[in-house]
Amino acid sequence: MARILVIDDDPAILQFIKLVLERDKHEVFTTDDGQSGLDLLQENEIDLVITDLVMPEMAGLTVIREIRKSFPQVRIIAITAGIFDHSTNSLQSAHEAGCHITLRKPVLSADILKAVKEVLDKSRGYFSQLGGEHK
Repeated sequence: MARILVIDDDPAILQFIKLVLERDKHEVFTTDDGQSGLDLLQENEIDLVITDLVMPEMAGLTVIREIRKSFPQVRIIAITAGIFDHSTNSLQSAHEAGCHITLRKPVLSADILKAVKEVLDKSRGYFSQLGGEHK
């Protein structure tokens, strides 16, 4: 399947997403901060990054922007708890920065798998096989 990097400062969320993805036969790398995530991208061939938006040290939006600059082929899913006033704006900002899909916490395993499948199918030319348009 895919090689997926998950970046989240919450250990419980990190472990949950890892378990969900490994059960679906993906190879999963995890880290609890953005800079370590960028380092892992340098060291490994990654297909997809799932990143939290609100983290200490390096915010998820910064992570997304750095991935877009250095690894334009990598797909990105952003997640956020939405516990702060501007969560909707942050999700919009994530899309504008280059994120493909955004999810709100608490996230269900089915939602994670659906988003991963959609992003990976799109990157493998699934939509281009449908005549180049997503219908």
